Amino acid sequence: MNNTFWTSPFTPTAYINGAPLSSFNALLQDFSVGAVEVTSSRWQGVNRTNFTLLKQQFGLRSISLSVAVFGDTYKDAATMLSRMTGALWGVVDLTLPDGYSYFCTLDGAGDAPERVGPGTQQTGLLNTFTLTGYRHDPMLTTTGPTVYCPSTTPQTDCILSVTVGAAADSYTLGGATFPNVTQGEQLVFDGINKRILRNGAPGAAGVEWINFPYLTPGENAVSAADPVTVQFYPCYM
Repeated sequence: MNNTFWTSPFTPTAYINGAPLSSFNALLQDFSVGAVEVTSSRWQGVNRTNFTLLKQQFGLRSISLSVAVFGDTYKDAATMLSRMTGALWGVVDLTLPDGYSYFCTLDGAGDAPERVGPGTQQTGLLNTFTLTGYRHDPMLTTTGPTVYCPSTTPQTDCILSVTVGAAADSYTLGGATFPNVTQGEQLVFDGINKRILRNGAPGAAGVEWINFPYLTPGENAVSAADPVTVQFYPCYM
C-alpha cells in the first residue's frame, strides 16, 4: 500500500467500545457497511394473482474494517494488532465515520496481514476485519406516558423502569404484571438485556408477561401507575 494512504498524526476516525483506533496505534484505512438483510415468506394460491405475507424479518449488516497498525518493531505491531483483535471479541459497539454506531460481532480477523512501512520509522501491518451487526444511534432516555421512537426498524427493544408510588397486590409495567409491590420499590422490565429486576436483583418469579418490551416507529404509549423511564437505542434498517 502506498504510504500516502496513511494519515498522520493518529486521527480517531473510528471507535471500539468508545476507544479510538489510535489507542491501538492504528489508523483507519477503509470501511464498508452492507445493506440490511431482509427475509420474506409468502403464500400464493394456485394460479392466483394475490398473495399473503406470512412472515417478514430484517437481519444484520456485513461490515468490513481495514486498518494499519504500527509499532517500533514487527513484534510491537503484531502485538497491537492482537490487542485490537481482542477488543473486538464478544458483542462490541463499533462507531464509524458514517455517523452511526453498530452493535456487532467479529466474523473474521483477516488473513495473514500485509507488512508495510518502507521509508518510515515504524513497522506497519495492514489487516481487514469482517463483522456482522446492526446500525444504531446513542441510547435515548425519556419519560412516558408517551415516547417517540425515531427508529425505522419495526421493533426496537427498550428498558422500562419505575419507582412504585403505592403498595399494591399487583402492578403493571408495560406488558408485565408484578405481584405484591411495595411503595418505593424499583421495578425494571428490560427488553434489551432480556431480564426482569426488582430493586436491582433478579425478580422474574411470579411476574406475568408474554413479550419483553419494545417500541414501534413513531409515538408509543407506556402504561404504569407512576412515571416510567424508557431507555432505547434508535435503530435503522
